[in-house]
Amino acid sequence: MAAFYWRIKGNPYHAVECIRRALHHSPRLQKDVALISLANIMHRARFSNEAAILVHAALEVSKELNVNHFTLGNIYAVLGEYNKSIICFENTLKIQPDFEAASKRRHAVLCHSKLEMALEAQHRSLQRTLEDLKDYQRKHDLYQSQSDKLLAEQVPHEVKIAQHHAFEQQKMRERSVEMDEHCRMVDRDGRQVVLCTWSRRSPTLDFDFAYLDENSDKRKEQSQTETEEAGKKNDPERPDYSQPMRPAIYSKIKKHKTSDSDFYMSPIWPQKEECDTFVKKVPDARNLTTVYLSPENKGFEVKALLTEAQGLEKLGEHPLPWYPPVCVPLLTLPDGSIAQDRLKAVSYEERSRIPLKYNDPSMRPILQSHVNDGLVTEEEVGQRILTALKQNIGPQWILYNLAGLYWRIIGNNYHGIECIRRSIHLSPPQYRDIPLVNLANILYRYGRYQDAIVVMWDAITVNDAEPSTHFLMGHLLWATHNYTGAAHHYHEALAADPEYTLALDAVRAMKCYLKFHYAAQSVAPPPPPQDGSSGPGGTGNNCQQKQQAETESRVICKTENNEDKCIIETRLRNRISDCNGHCTQTCTITPIKMDGCAADANMETTLSHCGAKNGKQFSAEQDDML
Repeated sequence: MAAFYWRIKGNPYHAVECIRRALHHSPRLQKDVALISLANIMHRARFSNEAAILVHAALEVSKELNVNHFTLGNIYAVLGEYNKSIICFENTLKIQPDFEAASKRRHAVLCHSKLEMALEAQHRSLQRTLEDLKDYQRKHDLYQSQSDKLLAEQVPHEVKIAQHHAFEQQKMRERSVEMDEHCRMVDRDGRQVVLCTWSRRSPTLDFDFAYLDENSDKRKEQSQTETEEAGKKNDPERPDYSQPMRPAIYSKIKKHKTSDSDFYMSPIWPQKEECDTFVKKVPDARNLTTVYLSPENKGFEVKALLTEAQGLEKLGEHPLPWYPPVCVPLLTLPDGSIAQDRLKAVSYEERSRIPLKYNDPSMRPILQSHVNDGLVTEEEVGQRILTALKQNIGPQWILYNLAGLYWRIIGNNYHGIECIRRSIHLSPPQYRDIPLVNLANILYRYGRYQDAIVVMWDAITVNDAEPSTHFLMGHLLWATHNYTGAAHHYHEALAADPEYTLALDAVRAMKCYLKFHYAAQSVAPPPPPQDGSSGPGGTGNNCQQKQQAETESRVICKTENNEDKCIIETRLRNRISDCNGHCTQTCTITPIKMDGCAADANMETTLSHCGAKNGKQFSAEQDDML
């Protein structure tokens, strides 16, 4: 902070002195802050080469900060290292795609680089033209001098003709030696003549069989190498992580069949006492518990990929430095490579704009449990995932799926979706439900329920035996007010695993909400006794209201402009024979939205418009009851 003060004052000496002390006292992992500040001072003082060295030192400490790459790009642009500058700006955009300043600076450097390259090319062309002119002048002078010498020293014309004639005769003699003569007797016009022909002798064919022996040796060496590689692959001491090592935990064969004997299938379940005991507050369907479908459910070994397969000791620590598993540079995957790219929420335009606030800290213990029994930070787990991806250890789709879980916890869902896209692209079709469920969790947290439901149907099509899959599908259908479908998938989760308490708690909470809270909002209260016109002997607007009256109520709900609206219709019937017809009262209300488990709702705040047919209005007592 003191250095910033002196930088504003324009005193570089004091600023540098303060930064020197900051470098001395700062921890190693935070030295990049002081180094970047010192690099800015050196750059402003036109010591750009030294500033570049300082920024490179800062990048060795932290490569994931976009500011470091952006600063280095500016320095290289001033130094004229345009290619390096463009690379730095591209690294900045990979880390933060919406960094508008880096995008504009990159285009400016590209434009300036092209202009300078064009000027340099024109300059080189002019230099080549000048050099060609000089070379032509030099050659012309040499030609002139040689021509003068030739004219002075060449032989007479008669000697040239004689030499040419002798040369042609010599060539004919050489050809005749190479020709074979073949003569035969033929009849020509009744006379015997000798007809001779000459043909070139067949060249001698000398075969060299040495290369056959050489290729034989090469084939033997190649066969020996392939045998050694096959032996390594079949080595029983090295496990094959690309295949399941144990049977799957859940399967259709083991799946429990739901029946009426299951208590949660009873139409009268749950009772009011159970709801009061277990459901203190109605949960918010938009913020329910998320899940992680692990490849270990299918029998794969995942934890060993982050420890033994990398040569790390159990309870050991991965060597520093640690970097997050950014998947974009590891594998280029164009948009449209997977079927889910057609969804709006998964498209590049949408996923690159997901805010960083949708993190999922509840998944942190699951990620940490993969290393050292959970005694590890998520940063080290991220580095172990990155190491396994770079060294091609084990199935890549499992590692990309685990990297997606890492970014779900951090909250950078752009990188999370990018990693999961690569997992979907590389995964075998029979295990593709694993990354699909991971992707649907991100879309659920982002609020894109319809796209998440489409992804979950793809996952259920692949495998419908996983309880976590049905559990998440129930959340999505609850969030979209499809309570029947949500209950069905919660029941499917319990059928797959009767001990899956999360599904039991969720279906109990939803049914308690529908049975006691939602129903309480929908039932119209009976009309209280009215004074005056409704008393004995009095008359209402439509008929006489006697003490013995029957009340019928119903609720009609519909959706208008993405908002649920309900109408409570109340009918009063008089048992006295002298009342002809019946009285009808209607009331339009906006239903209470249960935000974050609010069980007690004030109906007065939801009343929007109340009226009665034929001009009849509600009394003050009826308004209070509503």
